[in-house]
Amino acid sequence: LQAGNSWSGEYLARRRDGWLLPTEVSMAPMFDMRGQPTHIIGVSFDITERKQAELALLQSNQSLSQRLEELSTLNLIAQTVSTVVDLPDALDIVVAAVTNVLDAAGAGLVLLNQDRSETKLLASFNRQFPVSSLVGKGETADDPANSVYRGMVFPTEDSSLTQALLVDGQSVVIPDAQVDPRLAPARAILQARGVRCLLLAPLVAHGEVIGAMSVSNDQPGREFTRDDVLLAETIAGQIAGAIETARLFEQVEQAAVAEERQRLARDLHDSASQFLYSATLLSEAGQELAAAGDLESTKHYLSRVGEVIHQAFRDMRLLVFELRPSELHKAGLVGALQRRLDLVERRAGVEARLISDELPVLPVDVVYGLYRIAQE
Repeated sequence: LQAGNSWSGEYLARRRDGWLLPTEVSMAPMFDMRGQPTHIIGVSFDITERKQAELALLQSNQSLSQRLEELSTLNLIAQTVSTVVDLPDALDIVVAAVTNVLDAAGAGLVLLNQDRSETKLLASFNRQFPVSSLVGKGETADDPANSVYRGMVFPTEDSSLTQALLVDGQSVVIPDAQVDPRLAPARAILQARGVRCLLLAPLVAHGEVIGAMSVSNDQPGREFTRDDVLLAETIAGQIAGAIETARLFEQVEQAAVAEERQRLARDLHDSASQFLYSATLLSEAGQELAAAGDLESTKHYLSRVGEVIHQAFRDMRLLVFELRPSELHKAGLVGALQRRLDLVERRAGVEARLISDELPVLPVDVVYGLYRIAQE
């Protein structure tokens, strides 16, 4: 203005009652006959409503960004639990994602045993100890004295917390986990990790609580909101579905293994019975010929008995080998096939040679299927 230029801008004007008023001002200098500035003329506007609208728009954009991040996390979790073969590894990824999306210090998953007397830790993540959360106690240098590790078992206490979470299937928010008496059994772990606010959400599958998800915060005064609880419950539902699906797959696999073993046992019994019956008939015929003095025919029947027994050994060895699927887990597909050739075909007089390239990592069911195809 002193240089003779106009100016416009925003500032907070204080009213007589002390209230600060957002104001937009435009000012310009007025000049005399000699071109010297003598006065200033200005116009001001109350922009309170505009500022409120801008603030609402900013909050809306922030809320939208938060919702997009939550949807992205839900999508990541859904893809992870549905595509990763190893469920424990998938759950490790999930608890890390939960920690990030809820801006928490850590998260964990526990599963109830059949009689509901204890829970076992399936996965855990903590920002302070991101590695030691996933391994056994004492396996890392930064492992705290009271570490949390996969496979750790917690007894279920008979309390209102257990009733609400694991029986009624209700989410629970504990404002201060350091002093809440319901968490006394886990006090040492909570203190070691500095846990303040704790969010517990049930894992519910087919209307039954099968476990729980915990989300912790170590910032004093920072509590989980209702939106946080709803998001945690949504994620817990996805996790529970994945765990239940994994259980069903395991049951199906176990049933298939049991059925296959029963089939092999029947084949073993039938094959053995046939060979023993044949050997018995040949042996009896040989005895009758020997008693009649026909030694030449007796030698023939004894030779046939030997052939039958030798064939029985080969078939028994083949069936017994098929009862040992552990070879696939120990030696892999190529190693199992090579051992099969060494123990069965070569001993049976079959000239066999295995030629293989380096194989990629394959799912267990694919490896088993390829093994059976190679057997045929």
